Amino acid sequence: KAGDLWQLSEPGGNLDAQLHWMSCENISYRNYTSRWKLDDSIVNKNILLVGCGAIGSEVAEVLVRGGQKALCLIDKERVEFGNLCRHVASAALVGLYKTEALKWWLSLVNPMSRINSCPVAFIGDEEFIPKNDEYDLLLDCTANDKIMRTLAKGSRNAGIPYVKFFINPTAEYLTMIISGTCIRGDEVLSKLLEVITLNDNINASEYYGYGEGLSVMAPGCWHPTYPGRWVNIKILIGMAIEILEGRLKSGIGSDGFGAVIGHSINDAGLPETRVVYAGEFAR
Repeated sequence: KAGDLWQLSEPGGNLDAQLHWMSCENISYRNYTSRWKLDDSIVNKNILLVGCGAIGSEVAEVLVRGGQKALCLIDKERVEFGNLCRHVASAALVGLYKTEALKWWLSLVNPMSRINSCPVAFIGDEEFIPKNDEYDLLLDCTANDKIMRTLAKGSRNAGIPYVKFFINPTAEYLTMIISGTCIRGDEVLSKLLEVITLNDNINASEYYGYGEGLSVMAPGCWHPTYPGRWVNIKILIGMAIEILEGRLKSGIGSDGFGAVIGHSINDAGLPETRVVYAGEFAR
């Protein structure tokens, strides 16, 4: 009861009064990140993340658990029941915008991260130019080619790095591209796809799946029939974030960067995760 502790300190106080103890913990950013933290080259950036589906939600959670300080989420879709098998959201959040659902969850994961939510859509035919003093890094986790070209162009005009993640129809390959100061992200992807087509380490039919060229995401992880497993997505995203961390730590140069990460089960029934291809691309 309030005042009991004070009464005990007074002469003749009620020594039989029961004290009600509460459990508490001293928290701070340093305390939170003492066990694991991403490099300052990424956590200190104000990141704009477009696309909060299976890939975007996993990317966001890895960043926030790693100590990300500022993150803005953009997506126009709402959480549906069918999303739950490959999304960090729960059934309690069905019907909310994915940005709001993800913001709520990430705020519980790391209360010290500053998370903003924007439930809007970007149309590929419209100009999207973020201000270079507002964001330091743009992450594209969408499955839309028009949005990709718009975001790549906008980020280039704003002078901020553009990064794109996408997976193939069976979630056996993840492709990531990072723009350079002299080459846009969509140009990097076009060059990377040319290399992939000639790469003996990549099964073209499995990689391209239902689509061709830049449409490698069809039918997409948003589709009810998409067969990719969430565990595969988590593994691939984990490796991709580590690659991104390394590239940012070494600095963004004039050339772009592209990589393909593979995850499969070998003939002995054991999982194998590997970097199938990684290289730099000049304009």
